Amino acid sequence: MKYIVTIEETCSQDFVVEADNIDEAKDIAIERYDLGDFILDDPCVTEKLMSVRNDSNEEECTDWFEF
Repeated sequence: MKYIVTIEETCSQDFVVEADNIDEAKDIAIERYDLGDFILDDPCVTEKLMSVRNDSNEEECTDWFEF
């Protein structure tokens, strides 16, 4: 039988933003991310999840679980 294994990783990295307040910092961070200025070049994986399902029987599957 074939099983489909799906893996999801959550990565994080800190970036410094100069701003007058927290809302401005958020807006600047979103803009810089959209421009490609914030790229996770040395990310830290903070969470790993996995789900497994039967390729021929969609009802046979696991819930997402941390590994």
